[in-house]
Amino acid sequence: MYIGIDLHKKYSFVTIMDMNGNIINQKRIEHNSKAFDDFISSIDENDHIAMEATTNWYYFYELLESKTKNIVLAHPAKTRVIAEAKVKNDKVDSKMLAHTI
Repeated sequence: MYIGIDLHKKYSFVTIMDMNGNIINQKRIEHNSKAFDDFISSIDENDHIAMEATTNWYYFYELLESKTKNIVLAHPAKTRVIAEAKVKNDKVDSKMLAHTI
């Protein structure tokens, strides 16, 4: 699976895509919740993850790295496609991150 994570302070928005780019799931996950723990537990070693290197990326990177080594950090200044999008929201951001892998 390809997973794009739009990180925020208290929650993340996640898009999960299959190998063909079809969206399997999109959801907002509160960081302080069972759903977040379930999401981390569901990561497979073959999954590929992309997330922006925001101020809180390191904590999430360590959690995810225990599940898969296929993690890409996107530099926020370099993700111009997301930043300049006319329609910008968490759903679009996480989808674009997943699609870039």
